[in-house]
Amino acid sequence: METVVEVFHSYPSFLWITWCKILFIFSDQIWKTRCSVAQLDYR
Repeated sequence: METVVEVFHSYPSFLWITWCKILFIFSDQIWKTRCSVAQLDYR
């Protein structure tokens, strides 16, 4: 029972870190594509 509680308490933080990484990579890709598109439109 203790191990289940420990896993349950540690899971949300792990999930939060994972989501932060995913969102960071996703937003980074969006900014790269936007910047490249803006440069193409500028030319």
